[in-house]
Amino acid sequence: MALVKSFQWESWVGLRFADPTSSEYRRAVAKLAGRLAEANALAERADVSAAAIALSEGDADEEPGVLDLMARAEEAMPQWSETMQEIVQEIDNISTLAQATTAEMAQGDKQGKGFAARLTAARRLAKELQEPAMRIDNLGEQFARQLYEVDRGVRVIIERAPGEVEEDPDSKEAACEFFQSVRLMANSSEEGLGALKGMVDAISPIEGMSRDLRPPLRTLRHGLTLMYEGRDVIRSWVAQMDASPLDCSDTISTT
Repeated sequence: MALVKSFQWESWVGLRFADPTSSEYRRAVAKLAGRLAEANALAERADVSAAAIALSEGDADEEPGVLDLMARAEEAMPQWSETMQEIVQEIDNISTLAQATTAEMAQGDKQGKGFAARLTAARRLAKELQEPAMRIDNLGEQFARQLYEVDRGVRVIIERAPGEVEEDPDSKEAACEFFQSVRLMANSSEEGLGALKGMVDAISPIEGMSRDLRPPLRTLRHGLTLMYEGRDVIRSWVAQMDASPLDCSDTISTT
């Protein structure tokens, strides 16, 4: 709740004396309503447990089968990988902008321009961050949707692997190779997504430096948070494999 409160809000300070019937006030209400609708739609997509309950209570014919889930995961996996590459590129771009701003502030300090130079640099950075921050936010939502599809397929494969190996012992090597690939991906995500947590933590105090920086940084933090939360999903795959009766110790290294 504390994390949500830090970016899910709208400042209406400038509207405190506005007439509720004015166009300015009504546009602000429309904007707030739009954000609420967007947040509600995202919550519905991300709430896996609610989706599972809805499926179980609905028409059984509408529930996706094993092949459906695996096909969706297969389709989403390369898209998910491509989204992650785009995110890395955007983060690199943002890092370049931040480094240039830091250098500009340092140069202003050397020239004795003080806080006026810092404010000018911060305002320029705020403008430059608007587009990449919005792209990060959109990619974060895309990342979450794709991970949802991948997650359902991976869980099915892990769950069914022991039974399939029991029926066909020759399939054990392929199953264990899949387990190994998931573990390797989980190890990589710990480092990559863990770094995003550091960025999220670093953004909060920077928001207080300049009023102009707050909107793009808040948008950026929202997108990064959506991605960082995906680490728990990937960790759950490892936990499911650890609890699986399929023993791969004699087939392939799982370390």
